Amino acid sequence: VKSRPDALHKSWFAFKPAYAGVTSDDPSSTAATATSGDNFTTWLPTWYDTVLNLLNEEKRQSTTVFGLDHAAEMIAKVFKECFRPITPSFRTRLENLYSSSVSAQSKGSFESVCSIYESSIRFLVMVYEIIAGTFLDAVDSGATMKDDTGVELYKQIMDTFAQVASPFRNYIIGYAKLENKHFEAIAQTTFRSMQQTVTQSSSSGLASADGLQNAINQLKATAPEIFPKLDVSLERFALMDGGFRANDGLATVDKSV
Repeated sequence: VKSRPDALHKSWFAFKPAYAGVTSDDPSSTAATATSGDNFTTWLPTWYDTVLNLLNEEKRQSTTVFGLDHAAEMIAKVFKECFRPITPSFRTRLENLYSSSVSAQSKGSFESVCSIYESSIRFLVMVYEIIAGTFLDAVDSGATMKDDTGVELYKQIMDTFAQVASPFRNYIIGYAKLENKHFEAIAQTTFRSMQQTVTQSSSSGLASADGLQNAINQLKATAPEIFPKLDVSLERFALMDGGFRANDGLATVDKSV
């Protein structure tokens, strides 16, 4: 089992991440101009696809060698081994992309971490379908023992899922503060434009009816720019927090508004 994902591990550790094409939350960052390496955000889903191919191949081989009644268990073991040696490296790559510490500067953006988390959730759903589907095939064929309810297999899968998701733990716990930091960074252009409108209108005669109306018209034209950003912020909240801790998530949006 330990040797099955060797090629995957070599591919993982051979990857040299860079930040080309990554939008940074830090306006002074030069990450977006990097010219060497690959973008971890776009590379990871292709690596996930390779893992899924390996698991499907393991299903075929295990069914042939051990029988359908043992295939799901073998797939689960191989899946666990795929991530056992790389979890610390996964965490490091996320932190290098965007720190889970609010006070730290980052090369990339919080959106990049959220995108990786979303692709990871989709990947885990497909893994579950492979393993659970194999177990159900065995049940339907009568290959499993009558007292085998699949509970132990389910616990094994969930333990591995927790391991795979562990690099995101600090981002989920600190979501509200990280989102606030990120939102302020991406919305500062709009905020500055609105502030500039008010400042210019004040200096040119805001007290007059025409000056006041002009300021209102300019603000009305600028304000809608912020609403798409707020919508995306709420989508990140649903993704990263799953709707839990709603007060913290909504407070971030309220503060921004």
